[in-house]
Amino acid sequence: MNAVLIVEDNLELRSLTARILRQQGFEVFEANHGLEALELLTKQEIPIVLSDVKMPTMDGLQLLQEHRRRGGQSLFVLFSGDLCRDQINHAVPLGIFEFLEKGSSTSVLEVVRAAERYLLRRVS
Repeated sequence: MNAVLIVEDNLELRSLTARILRQQGFEVFEANHGLEALELLTKQEIPIVLSDVKMPTMDGLQLLQEHRRRGGQSLFVLFSGDLCRDQINHAVPLGIFEFLEKGSSTSVLEVVRAAERYLLRRVS
C-alpha cells in the first residue's frame, strides 16, 4: 500500500480522512499546513498528497509549486470548499493529479485509489 500525506488545517476533517485511509491499509501522514507538509516531504518520500487549497502559512497551491520546484514527483490531489477557475489554471501546469471540491459526490478514497492505480501503471 502507498503512503498518503493529508494537508488540512481543519483537524476534524483531517482526522476523519486519515482514519478512513488507515482503515483501508494506507500509511497516513498528517500536516496542518503547507510548510509542515513541505518539511515532511523533504524527509520522507510520500507518493500521494491530499491538500486543502486554503490554509494559513502556506496554502496548497504554494505547497504544490514549491514541491515541484524542489523536484518532487508526488501525485497531488487538491481540494477546496470554493473551487475557482484561477486555482485550477494555476495547478494544472504544475502536474496536479486531481482537483476535488469539498462536499462533492466523489470520495477522497475513490481519488486515492485512482492515484494508487496510476502509480502502479507508471511503475510497470
